[in-house]
Amino acid sequence: MVGTNYQCACSRLYTGDNCQTLKRCVVPDGSEMLLAGGGTPLQREYDVNTRLEFSCRNANHIIEGNVYSTCLFTQNWDRPFPTCVAPAGRCPNLVAPQNGAVRYSDNRKPPDTIALFSCDDGYNPIGDRRVLCQVDFQWSGGAPTCQLSGCNVFQAPPGITFPLGIEHAVGALIRVDCTDLFHRLSGGPSSIECLGRNQWSTDLNSYTCGP
Repeated sequence: MVGTNYQCACSRLYTGDNCQTLKRCVVPDGSEMLLAGGGTPLQREYDVNTRLEFSCRNANHIIEGNVYSTCLFTQNWDRPFPTCVAPAGRCPNLVAPQNGAVRYSDNRKPPDTIALFSCDDGYNPIGDRRVLCQVDFQWSGGAPTCQLSGCNVFQAPPGITFPLGIEHAVGALIRVDCTDLFHRLSGGPSSIECLGRNQWSTDLNSYTCGP
């Protein structure tokens, strides 16, 4: 009887003759001045899909290059690692908030430069939108956070009672009622949830009230 040869392929996460080795990316030489997220020292290797956010060991140094890099299935990093350089009469680069951006009044970032933060559509800034480069080459503050915007209703359907003109937070449950207490609500549940970006779990216009 003639046997059949089978060849098994490893999943994307593993390599080796028996698929026993988890794929990892090696940290390149010359990265000794960098720290990983949370200010922890860099390891020698990282698992596939690991995303590093860099900072400098020396708080007065400036990152030149990419602030983030991710370990790919090819066991390569998707972006070159940055370097840390001593400031030369300027403030360090600021990390843009997640779901936002930062721009500078002067890209050289000398003292008196203003950093302006913005958030993507559908997000609201929580914190200072602008900070100043001071004479000690430190910024007057940090980046804000960009929070998913809530929900507003400015006009309710006829016969429907609903709080108007108020921004409701994401996840808030708001009760829908009939103006006439003797009428019955139909068209959806008695409460609707704010999903963010002015989206509700049920369209308020689907509700009606009747005897």
